Amino acid sequence: LASPSGASTVVLFNRVGQTSSNPFGYGDRGFNVTFDNAAPNDIHLYQNYSPGFSSSGQLLGTWQPDGRPLDSANPYAVPGTTRTSSLDQFLNQNPNGQWKLFIADLSSGGQSTVVSWGMQITAVPEPKGWGIWTALGLTGLFIYKRRHRGAQAQVLR
Repeated sequence: LASPSGASTVVLFNRVGQTSSNPFGYGDRGFNVTFDNAAPNDIHLYQNYSPGFSSSGQLLGTWQPDGRPLDSANPYAVPGTTRTSSLDQFLNQNPNGQWKLFIADLSSGGQSTVVSWGMQITAVPEPKGWGIWTALGLTGLFIYKRRHRGAQAQVLR
């Protein structure tokens, strides 16, 4: 997932379940999940956490994004254990614009399809107190400058 500015990219899935002892990863029927950094478990090895599945076999629940880097030189390489990205990378960025979701299915056989996807962005409002204090501070500065300028004008006469 890439932000509109292109400044940040977060890996949501990266060959989930793939390890050196399981080179093909998990063979489940898909995902109907929500990503949240505050979720208790990382999606990469979700079968270790007694996951829930829909009646059609899709993984359900709220998970931390995979965050493991992609290896463009070797797309079949087993992902490392170090997570290098998280949704926190999108904090304080402008959410307006075109977000990009990049998907690649490199496995042979079968065909994967994205049925739908979406994003929910929660804006944090500016505290009301800060707005009042800022307005009072600017008003005070305006009054001080006006009086100070008047005092300078009297001294120059």
